Amino acid sequence: MSAILKALQNRKVEVELKSEVVELSIISDLSKSLANLKKQSTQVDNAMDKFFNMLYAARDAGKKVNGAAYLKELSNAKKIMSDLENMSKNLGVKPTDIDGYQEIKSLVFHSDDMKDNLKDTASQVSKIN
Repeated sequence: MSAILKALQNRKVEVELKSEVVELSIISDLSKSLANLKKQSTQVDNAMDKFFNMLYAARDAGKKVNGAAYLKELSNAKKIMSDLENMSKNLGVKPTDIDGYQEIKSLVFHSDDMKDNLKDTASQVSKIN
């Protein structure tokens, strides 16, 4: 009988030892998880800081877009083109023979794209607070 008691005592000690090992393993897991969470938290925080810095820099750059001056000059260019076309017609000269006419005509032609881009820029800047 004493052999059976000794066997049970040894078995009980084994169970307690296993429990302590499990508890120590949980503490180790907690420590690893804490370290990983701190690392990931720092990486996410740094990435968000970088993102918001770039976003605010884009907003600031967008605020510097001077659309009013462009639109004023576009209106002026359209008037000059119209006057030039009328004068050249009266003089019997092709407007395309005048230096700079083709280039200004091209810029005026593409001005709708520029105006759309100005609107989009203003819209996007207003969304960034």
